[in-house]
Parts: sequence; C-alpha cells; structure tokens
Amino acid sequence: MANFLGIDVGSVTTKIVLIDAEHNILFDTYLRTEGGPIHAIQRGFKQLYETVGEAVVSGVGTTGSGRRLAGIMAGADIVKNEITAHAVAARWVEPKVGTVIDIGGQDSKIIWMHVRGSLGIILGYFWRLVRQPYVKDLIWRMNWGI
Repeated sequence: MANFLGIDVGSVTTKIVLIDAEHNILFDTYLRTEGGPIHAIQRGFKQLYETVGEAVVSGVGTTGSGRRLAGIMAGADIVKNEITAHAVAARWVEPKVGTVIDIGGQDSKIIWMHVRGSLGIILGYFWRLVRQPYVKDLIWRMNWGI
C-alpha cells in the first residue's frame, strides 16, 4: 500500500503527517522545534514509529525553513518552499481559491492565486509590526470574503 510522508520544519514548529493513497491521515504530529530542528524531526519520527510501526513509504516531501535539512534526513523525493506548498495544497482543497495567508513564526506570507498559477508575495519581517490591523485593512480594501 502506498503511503506518503510530509514534513514541515519551521523555526517554531515541526509538523509531520503520513497519508495513504486515498489521502486518509494515518499519523500526524505538531511539535515545537525549540531551536533544534534535527531533534524535532527525530522526535516526530519516534512518534510515527510508535504509532504506526514500520510503515511502507512511497514518497516523502518537505517544506519550511528547515526543508533541506529534513529532506536530507528523510531522503525526500521533493523539497519545496512554503509558497509553492501552500499554493498547491490550497488549490487541491479549493480549486477556486484566490488568496492564502500564512502567519508563521519567522515570517508571514500572502499568496494571491491566479488562474495560471500563483504569485507569492512575501511580507517577511515587516509583517510582525503590522499583523492584525494590516490584514483586516487589506481584506476590507480588496473586498475579499473570508
């Protein structure tokens, strides 16, 4: 049976998910990275093994600021930045999605989706200064529904 592993290593949290070919979640965990991405990934793998045992994994994908490190540790088949990961996932869940907002621990992003792909706008550290009021104002000015 084909199973797929996803790993998102960020500056604040590390997420690991195992799904089957029908997209059923077999395992997921949400861990604090605590400044140690290697240790966080190891803790997640330990939890994975304790939960599902030796799972057959057909593919591994990584994302987040620690995506390259996670990719090396897990032997990833694909390593993608967060903008691409968010855009593809959002389109899979809702094909008509127009906007994705990611408020992360290290930076934040707004991704405007277009018919032919996505255009990612990284607000970066500036976002930390204006988070809530800026988002509310932007949503109001653009007349976006949420």
